[in-house]
Amino acid sequence: MVHLYKELQPADHFEISIPQFLSAHERQLITLFYQPLTGLEAICFYNTLWAEGEEGSNITFNHYHLMNVLNMPIGKVFEARIALEAIGLLRTYRKDTIDGRSFIYELMRPIEAQSFFQDPLLSMFLYSKIGEQAYRNLKTRYLKPNKTESYTEVSRTFVDVFKPVHKNVPKDLQVSGTTRKKDVPFYYHQFDFNLLFSGLSEHLVPTSAITPEVRESIAKLAFLYQLTPLDMQKVVILAIDENLKIQDERLKKAALEYYQLTISKDLPNFSKTFEESKQEKESTPSKEQELLHYYETTSPIDHLRNLNNGKEPTPYIRELVENLFIKHGMNPGVVNVLIDYVMLQTDKKLPKNFVETIADHWNRKNIRTAQEAMEFARLEHDKYNNKTPQQPELIQVKNPYDSLNVYEFLKYINEGKEPFDYIVKIADSLVKYHGLSVPVVNVLMEYAIKQTDGKVSKKFVETIASNWITLNIQTSDDALAQIQKTKDEKQSKRELLFNARITNENIQQFTAIPEDLDEDYQYYESTPPYQFLKNYYKGNEPFPMTVKLAEDLVIVYGLPVGVVNVLTEYVLTTQNGQFPKRLVDTIASSWRQLGIQTAQGAIDYVLQQKEAKDLHSKLGYVPKITPESIIKVETVRKEWQGYASLTPYEFLKHS
Repeated sequence: MVHLYKELQPADHFEISIPQFLSAHERQLITLFYQPLTGLEAICFYNTLWAEGEEGSNITFNHYHLMNVLNMPIGKVFEARIALEAIGLLRTYRKDTIDGRSFIYELMRPIEAQSFFQDPLLSMFLYSKIGEQAYRNLKTRYLKPNKTESYTEVSRTFVDVFKPVHKNVPKDLQVSGTTRKKDVPFYYHQFDFNLLFSGLSEHLVPTSAITPEVRESIAKLAFLYQLTPLDMQKVVILAIDENLKIQDERLKKAALEYYQLTISKDLPNFSKTFEESKQEKESTPSKEQELLHYYETTSPIDHLRNLNNGKEPTPYIRELVENLFIKHGMNPGVVNVLIDYVMLQTDKKLPKNFVETIADHWNRKNIRTAQEAMEFARLEHDKYNNKTPQQPELIQVKNPYDSLNVYEFLKYINEGKEPFDYIVKIADSLVKYHGLSVPVVNVLMEYAIKQTDGKVSKKFVETIASNWITLNIQTSDDALAQIQKTKDEKQSKRELLFNARITNENIQQFTAIPEDLDEDYQYYESTPPYQFLKNYYKGNEPFPMTVKLAEDLVIVYGLPVGVVNVLTEYVLTTQNGQFPKRLVDTIASSWRQLGIQTAQGAIDYVLQQKEAKDLHSKLGYVPKITPESIIKVETVRKEWQGYASLTPYEFLKHS
């Protein structure tokens, strides 16, 4: 879009031209038909212009007056204006002179409900905004049945009743020019009618059927449904009746049916072009871009309130700032920069003579945007301090944390520029009221400024300070070491996406390892689940959810670490590396009910299950009599020992 300052400024003047009377019925139409299309701000703009213009005298206003009345920044005023222009409620005329720009705002009456519903753009736009039921209710309310359809009109025309009388009418009283049709501003010259007609047969669609009204409807419908001239050829053929005429209703119906058949079942919607442009340009802004956006979109009065912690500026200051618009013709962004620049130079004061001197100087330099004002203010500030931005006066010190006081250190890390008062106060309070040493505070402030990108908050600083007091941080080296430890922990957490809860340091509380434990089981019992999984994956990081699930079996459900590691290995091996939660929970519940408390017990159970599965695959069933269930008889004769100690399955297998 064009830069706003090229389109509209608060100092630009305007006059209002209105019809002599706006009826209650027309006010209803504006509220019910137009407000859903333009939004509340545009209708407030329209009503304000109407109220100001009803007095009848040719009063000239400036746009700063509208900004105050509507409580809108100049950008919102401009958007409200062009929304009214697009919808047919406002025509704007502009004249550029050496004294500036001036406008005439000509307010238009809303069109009647009948014409509104017949217009394909307006009616479809309203339908998309309020929905089907509300749209039907409006049609029922405002469209009355036509009782004259079965009648023949017999009204006389003007020439039937009156005869022309030739008199010398002064030229200045003669009507000149043509009256424009009052309608939505829609220019259909961009539609290629030549291409449309090239594909239509004169016998099928005679040229006489394409009247000026039909041409306009064709162009509007093509715009509404985004149809090409080739598409509209098919629509026109569908719409022509048996008398080779094209009725407006048939044309709209044919366009809708063609759109729903070939493009989408959903009706088209509308968006404002300047909103699309904004979205296209949206990206992550820099700090300077955010500041520029603030300057350009904030009224100077609001900016003064922000600088004054929400308090209203004095009438003297308000008048001084308003004169920057009226007398000097400056835009809001430039005025905001000027306010900050003057306050920086005068210890937060706004001396009238100094303000007006700067304003006059900037006008002579033709400064029109906040960005230009910021760049010029920087140059002036550097010139005033006899230094250039590339050569700041830096303090050269070997160990700034220990050798500089709080103020000197903040100035040092700010490349020699004055630190903000509130940052100095935060740092001083840590020394005076919280008992931290100056070197520790210097380290803390540098860390806080870097972490917040310069937007230091007292709460953030005091949170860190409280933690360091608990940790008994006494020197700058201690503070730097603590910062490095915090960074390492954050990096570890980013790499793992979690912190392991069971570690080598605390594993003893989750398992009881006997001293005479076999080495084969020692690994299962003494390895944390995270490390066990990492070893299983040959050094690759396990998925955080897998580790969490394994740790939960220990911490939440009370299974010993050795049992969980055996379970983990068993599931991963049998499930091709997958670790499904439902299966894991089922096995864990079963093992807990069986009272399995050691890795050896878990491995024995797994082997038994494997043996049972192997037997089932061979025999088709699992033997019910097992070696464990046989009661051994010690007194039986040696030659009969085999009969007494073997299960039927083993006896048959060896016989």
